[in-house]
Amino acid sequence: MVPELFSRIFERPSSDINALMFLTPDQVKAAASSPEVGAWRLLLGSMAFRRAGERSSANDWLNHASQSGVTDDVFKAELLAEAGNGLYSSDRLREAFDILNSAHAVWRDVCGEAADASAPSNPKAATDFARRLLPLLEAAAVTLPVNMAEVHGGKHAVPIIRKWLEERAVVARAENAATFVRLLSKVGQIADAQSICVEETEWAAQHFTSPAVPLAKRAIEERNMSAPVRRALYGLLLGQGEASLAANEYAESAAAFGRAAAIYDGNANDYNDVNRLLRAKFNQANSLLRLDRFAEAIGIYELCEHGFNSIGDDAAAQRVAHAKLFARTKMADSDES
Repeated sequence: MVPELFSRIFERPSSDINALMFLTPDQVKAAASSPEVGAWRLLLGSMAFRRAGERSSANDWLNHASQSGVTDDVFKAELLAEAGNGLYSSDRLREAFDILNSAHAVWRDVCGEAADASAPSNPKAATDFARRLLPLLEAAAVTLPVNMAEVHGGKHAVPIIRKWLEERAVVARAENAATFVRLLSKVGQIADAQSICVEETEWAAQHFTSPAVPLAKRAIEERNMSAPVRRALYGLLLGQGEASLAANEYAESAAAFGRAAAIYDGNANDYNDVNRLLRAKFNQANSLLRLDRFAEAIGIYELCEHGFNSIGDDAAAQRVAHAKLFARTKMADSDES
């Protein structure tokens, strides 16, 4: 099977929109071999436009995708999550709440279907589920190292499903959950936000890390996991930290942000990984500052300032420098009192 098959589909560089700029949604639908393929092309195009900052085009293509009439839950989960995240980023919280909540439920159901279908005792369900992924693969112009007709006939179904679960579903489900958690925290539903964090983190850890044991038996940072799973768990831990922060539980938020950073400690393979680690550490320092643990916070700020400077993120380094100065002022005031 192609390495990083689904990861590449959903993480293509924003420069890929150059070919889309001269197309209309109607042209995309007309050129597709089926309504399902056309709907996926519109949704993938909307995601590409959003990553490139082309919000108007992203919304236009997303609206056309939503009107396609495609009801498959794999497509529906992606569509709802994309729509909900767009509304949340636009601060349309009331509309985003319902859509993200629906997406959360659909992601749970479809992941459960996929897990059941990939069981050795369920070959028909595996074939049926794998067939549902084929329009996505065709829309993304992915060339499989196996014959599509063989997949339709039942061969290679389980590897394709597991690849979708491990490379795409775990990340997309976690990202949607994390956004929903932030929204719940904003509107004061802290208990619900924290409950979702625990549930989703436990699910991802038990199904996609090694050893596959409950979190109570092995810390996340001590487990083996793939890059997509690492990113999924990181996002959920950030959401947990933010929910605890909203509840004024500063020690708990510092601990959650610390665990998020620990996931990448020794496992940062590129600029984005380093950025994630530093962002989590910065949030941890902010929580420690609220606990008046000034020396610890300042030490982390210094680490973050150096780190952001080393990767050329001057704006982030400046924010950290301001936070460090504020922490030093607070510590001096505390010493004088």
